[in-house]
Parts: sequence; C-alpha cells; structure tokens
Amino acid sequence: MDLGREEIALHLTNDCPKREVVCQHCKKGFASDSIESHFMECEEFPVACEYCQLIMPNRKSIQKHLQNECQRYDEMKCPMNCPKDFKGDRESVNSHLKDHLLDMSRLLNTALSRIEALETKITQVLEESNRERVEMRMEITELKKAMRNGQTTNTEKSPTAKLVAKNESTNGSVSASNSLQPLSVSSVKNYAHNSGVTRWEEPKTVRREDAGMKEEIRSQETRLMKMSETLQTVQSNLTQHSIAIDEVRLRQDILDVKVTNGVLIWKIPDLRRRYRDAIDRRTISLYSPPFYTSPHGYRMCIRTYLNGDGIGKGTHISMFFVIMRSEHDNLLPWPFKQSVRFTLINQKNPGASVSEAFVPDIKSSSFQKPENDMNLASGFPKFARQSVLQDEQFTLGNMIYIKCQVDITGLKLD
Repeated sequence: MDLGREEIALHLTNDCPKREVVCQHCKKGFASDSIESHFMECEEFPVACEYCQLIMPNRKSIQKHLQNECQRYDEMKCPMNCPKDFKGDRESVNSHLKDHLLDMSRLLNTALSRIEALETKITQVLEESNRERVEMRMEITELKKAMRNGQTTNTEKSPTAKLVAKNESTNGSVSASNSLQPLSVSSVKNYAHNSGVTRWEEPKTVRREDAGMKEEIRSQETRLMKMSETLQTVQSNLTQHSIAIDEVRLRQDILDVKVTNGVLIWKIPDLRRRYRDAIDRRTISLYSPPFYTSPHGYRMCIRTYLNGDGIGKGTHISMFFVIMRSEHDNLLPWPFKQSVRFTLINQKNPGASVSEAFVPDIKSSSFQKPENDMNLASGFPKFARQSVLQDEQFTLGNMIYIKCQVDITGLKLD
C-alpha cells in the first residue's frame, strides 16, 4: 500500500528504525535502532555501582567513586606503594594506612634521636678543636715573643718548647749553649718532626672529622625531610578517606529512612566545600536519596547543580526532578502526571523561601516508564541565583535544605 506524504513524514519522524535520535545523556545523534546499545557504552549514562548500588551521575564517574567513596569496594590498593601489594575494602585500607603512620612515626623518632646524638658529638668535637686552636695560638705567640726578645724563659714554659727540649735531651745532639739560642718557628717544626710529634697535623684531622660529621648531619636532615613529607602525605590521605567515609555514612543514614509520602527534605551539609567542588568541576552535580509516592509507588530523586547547568551555569543553582526505575513500575500508570514543587528553604524566615513548581509534559521521555536506571532529568536550569549560597538565612550551619513535594492527589496509595 502506498503511503501518502503525511504518512511518510510521520513515519520518518516517529517510527522509522533508522531515524536519527539524540542521546539524552551525551547529546550525540544515533540511529533509533542502535540507541539502546549506545546506552550500554555512553560515558554520560547514569549507572549504579555494582558494589554498593549507589546511583552515579554518569558511567565515567564510577572509577572515582570506587577509589574515593565506595565502602564495599574490596579491590582498593595501598596508596603508599606498599611492598606487600596490600588490597582490601576501604576500612581495611584505612587500618593498613594507620599502621604505616605508626611505622613512620617510629622511624621519625629514631631519626630525631640519632640526629640529637650526632649534634651532641659534633658540639664536643668542635669544642675540642677550638680548645686546641687556642692552645696552638698561645704557643705560637710565646714562641714569637721569645724570638723577638732573645729569651728562653717563656719558650721553655710552652708545651711546644717542652717537646723540643725533650727531643734535645733524647738525641743529645744539641749543646747547652745552643739550647739557650732564640728559637725559630722552622726549628720548632723540625724538632717536632724529628721527635714524631703530630701535633701540627691535628687541626687538619679535626677539620676532616668536622666535615664528615657535617655531611652525616646533612644526610640525616635530608632523610628526615623526606620522611616528614611522606608522613604529611599519609595524614592527608587519611583525612580525605575520613571525609569520604563520613559522607558515605551520611548517605547511608539517609537511605535507611525510606520516604514514602512524596515529600523529601534533603539536607546538603558542608556546603562551602561542595560549592567549590562544583565550580572546580570536581563534583558537577549532586543526587539526593531516592524517595517514593507510596511504599510501592513511583521512585524519584533530585539532581542539583550548585554551579548551574546549561543556561544557568555560573549564575544560578539548577534543580531537576528524576524518575528512577523501580521493581513496581509495571503496576504504576504511565506517563507520570503528578505536579512537582521544589523549595530552597530559608532557615530563618521560611516565608521567604525560594519555590518553583511544574506540571510534567506527558510527551517527554523524562516522564515515561523508565527503561534504564534513570530517566532524563527535567526541571529548572535557573532555579535560584547563586547569591543565595552566600546568604546565611539559607546556609545556616554551612548547609542548605531542599524540599521536593510531589502531588499525590489521584494516586492509588498502598
């Protein structure tokens, strides 16, 4: 049967398996009959973590979630390049890191003790060296004075002169008359050399020992600096892990309470850090815990962009409503037709809260029966100006509260 022009146009628009359709997640075009297989690979497609079942905003965020958030992921590696090749869940890795920290603390204490001992030894060597230098200067001064005055009384009292006299007595090569002649520095050195006296070489030896000790202390200080840097890295990692653990626990606490009346009040704590993460694109959007219109009703959640999305990016907070797949979808009427209201609560003056509502477009894929974990989000790209995130009336205690109320009028409740 031949199709008319209108029928062909309708076929090309709605029914043709080769018509181009746009992926709701990555915004790329594909043939209609290949869109489902694309969803299995799309990097922007929302997926659930296979370990903790938490819904991720997109497939490419799974790896970051496993490394930084998931409490049930059991393939985490020790971040300290541990020679034991340690693996385990987050709790085991945290305990393992604490052992690393204790080991590093013991090593630091040992290094500090050794450095203190080296400093004490160096101080003693330097004091001895200085004392010997003073004695040498005094001897040389006395020798020069004796040479100028042609006297022997002062030189005979000096330690060096005594060595010379001892050498003369031993060798018997110097007469009594010669012993009364003025002494020269060269003669003193010759006597010292002939008698095996090594006093003149002692300053060089001390300097060599001094240089060796200084090199050792520099080596120890370098090792201590590296160990301190490693300790700071461990402490930083522990802090980040603690933050992630606290956040997951917070999520779990919220999930433990199942909301089944169509009204969710979602608290977002640690707001300043989350807002900065959104601006720096570390965490672009946040998902609320799921909530329901009834114990076996529609499953939904909120998706918010603190730094905005689309036409609201950089200026507004974006707020979206998401229909999620549930095990009771076959028992529910589709498309979803209930009106939805978002409210950013003014904590000091609730009457001044920011509120917007919408009625679903029943032709939109956002409100059809979900074929995947989540439908395309729908809502307000320009829900509220970002200036409210600096307003203490909305951010009291460094947190905000977002209320989502679904009109359950006309729905069959359990």
